[in-house]
Amino acid sequence: MVILNFVGIILIILGFVTGVALYINVINDRIPNRASLNALFCCSLLGGSFLCKMATDASTGFLWVSYYLFTLGVVSAITLFLTETGFIKVSNKTTLWVFFVVGILLGGRGIYAL
Repeated sequence: MVILNFVGIILIILGFVTGVALYINVINDRIPNRASLNALFCCSLLGGSFLCKMATDASTGFLWVSYYLFTLGVVSAITLFLTETGFIKVSNKTTLWVFFVVGILLGGRGIYAL
């Protein structure tokens, strides 16, 4: 069970890093192919939280992911606001809107449920 918890935590950390990389890519647009990074982001957050849940009876993995998604949604909302006011120029608003909507809804629901 310790190995499941360890792998789950590693996957959650990988999901955090890929989420930050996707957010930074919106601002400077350095990664040409984001499809694999999007898939890695989704699969690592989901897989990591499920592995942590399987290893222990506590839902700490889901709580970490919920807090992270909520924070990512809030940061994306602030970035969208700054984009519309003209302080920041971004290359792709679609990723910010997805982070905003999905992050706020799923993150808030996960925090409220746990």
